[in-house]
Amino acid sequence: MKVSTHIWLRYFLTRFLLLGLLGFLWCFSGFSQGYSGEPPEQPFQHFREALYLQTDRDLYIVGEQAWFKVYKLNALSNKPDNISKVVYIELINHAGYPVSQRKLHVDGKSGSASLYLSDTLSSGNYLLRAYTSWMKNYAEKDFSFKTISIINPFRSVERLAMPDSAPANPAQDTTSMVRTEKRIDLEIKFDKQTYGTREKVQVCILATNSGGNPVEADLSVSIAKSCSFNDNRTNINDLFLASVGDELVTHLAYLPELEGIILTGTLMNSDTDKPMGNESVVFSTVG
Repeated sequence: MKVSTHIWLRYFLTRFLLLGLLGFLWCFSGFSQGYSGEPPEQPFQHFREALYLQTDRDLYIVGEQAWFKVYKLNALSNKPDNISKVVYIELINHAGYPVSQRKLHVDGKSGSASLYLSDTLSSGNYLLRAYTSWMKNYAEKDFSFKTISIINPFRSVERLAMPDSAPANPAQDTTSMVRTEKRIDLEIKFDKQTYGTREKVQVCILATNSGGNPVEADLSVSIAKSCSFNDNRTNINDLFLASVGDELVTHLAYLPELEGIILTGTLMNSDTDKPMGNESVVFSTVG
């Protein structure tokens, strides 16, 4: 009786382990076949990203830091989004070449950083361009652009086009109301109207909805001379160069960077400049 029970116990244990192994292999096979190295057709194939790039001002002098903030949006709904975690920022000169670049890691729906303006830059108008890896699958016109002017006191200012006059002086009242696109009122209050040199400025900003109830808002605040600005647009839709189309890209060459930077490259033969295969490569990064 003991021998029979032992045999039956071994039989059921063996069968249980075999079924578990087959189930694991089936799940692994389905996973490996379902992921081909490209995002799934739904929803990524139809997903579009957009960025809104805002700078602290429009006019800079070489040697300064250009501070900016970038907001990540769903291009089809214009609502905040948080898919790609890496945003690429480029400063483009009048010839169309990037003279400064940086990668910004954005964990949330917006992020801020600065770009150093080298004293080797010539005076002129430059274009700040922002995009994600996923946005490179689509037309470049859908990137985010922002025009800034840079002055190099030691070089010619021929290519520098400045506005003819400074924008109108805002209301002198210490309280102003700003109505945004999503019907959020921003009440901005200063502790007084005039300030002395290096005197502390206290600013209070209250964001409320149409009903007057406080709401959470993601804001950018900066202070500069009024003549350094030439942007009177208030609607966020007007800040895009072109509306995002609904065309479907069949071949997706770039993946969305969901956690960090995705590195890709080609191993070339230094003598023939042809791609090589079946070679071992060692790659490392400092830090």
